[in-house]
Amino acid sequence: MKRSLASVVAGLLVVVMVVTTVPVATEPAGANPVGDTFVVGAATRSISPTQSELNAGLYLGGYDFGPSYRAEANPNVHEDTSARAVVIGFEEQRTVLVTLDLVGMGNLWMRAIRDGIAAATGISSRAVMVHVSHSHASLDFQGIWGGVAPAYRQRVVNESVAAAVAAVDALGPADLRVASVDVPDLGTQPSWRA
Repeated sequence: MKRSLASVVAGLLVVVMVVTTVPVATEPAGANPVGDTFVVGAATRSISPTQSELNAGLYLGGYDFGPSYRAEANPNVHEDTSARAVVIGFEEQRTVLVTLDLVGMGNLWMRAIRDGIAAATGISSRAVMVHVSHSHASLDFQGIWGGVAPAYRQRVVNESVAAAVAAVDALGPADLRVASVDVPDLGTQPSWRA
């Protein structure tokens, strides 16, 4: 049973990664495609810290405590971090998936993102799923290792909502397919003993 569930999750992750990185055909501006077909839209917004945000005090998450993990001690952004949104719809129903390059996020901020997307798009907040990549090379949104400034927190919320709105604007017809793959070693711990 675990392998089947893992296969489904792995397949869904591949679909989300492909959909968020492959350009989606869109309808003309203002169109809202509805009918007996699926529609998909995707968009990405940067949540990489600006120099002024770095100077305000941001910490990397998941390393250790102390000043060496303060982002201003490491002032360069090595790779951009993003808020990515995918909207999948059928007839009048829509679901939004938002992925953030962060080590973690509390439920109050996730709720702020869901509520913001609902207000901006008309999609129920109950149909919005927010998750984080859990990258330990990203900023500490939870505040466990030092946290981030309030202005940066609000920018992440705003960019997440903007990504979802752009994904709705990019909705176009899509064929959704389901597949599975056997991944026998997924979730197993390799033995480090000789």
